[in-house]
Amino acid sequence: MQLYKNKIITLEERLQKLPNGKSKKITVVKHSKVSVIIPVRNGRFVLENHYRPVIRKWILELPAGFVDKGETPRQAAIRELEEETGLKSKRLRYLFKNYSSPGFTDELAYFFLADRFEDGVRKLEDSEILNIKEISVGKALQMVKSDRINDSKTIKGILYYAAFLNKSR
Repeated sequence: MQLYKNKIITLEERLQKLPNGKSKKITVVKHSKVSVIIPVRNGRFVLENHYRPVIRKWILELPAGFVDKGETPRQAAIRELEEETGLKSKRLRYLFKNYSSPGFTDELAYFFLADRFEDGVRKLEDSEILNIKEISVGKALQMVKSDRINDSKTIKGILYYAAFLNKSR
């Protein structure tokens, strides 16, 4: 049964049959797909210092956004990167996807690496309040370790890059 719906989420409650044969009443937040971009320019992450009204805080994040209807995750990544940072990706590589919190939501995030750029046009939405910061891989890792970067998609992207893609290790 649908309890609520808006442009971003649908809240549903349903009886779910489990693999053990039992059933459980669950509440599900159905969510749009999201594209997350790991932009690396000259060995530095391009991050956003983003004001998030839900938590009333500024936090450092990787650029990201919803996959619009009729759009692929790759197309959304290209669009969001330019809109939020003013950078157009000349090379975008798919890395991985993951569920943000599968205990209550079906949100699926697609991660892409962008590492070659040309200037584009920044087009922030009225509700987007953010500044761009470039941070070295080492400093970003230290900021994750010291709890100064605490956005989960950003932590995933930084750690993935550092573990599997950073050629300066």
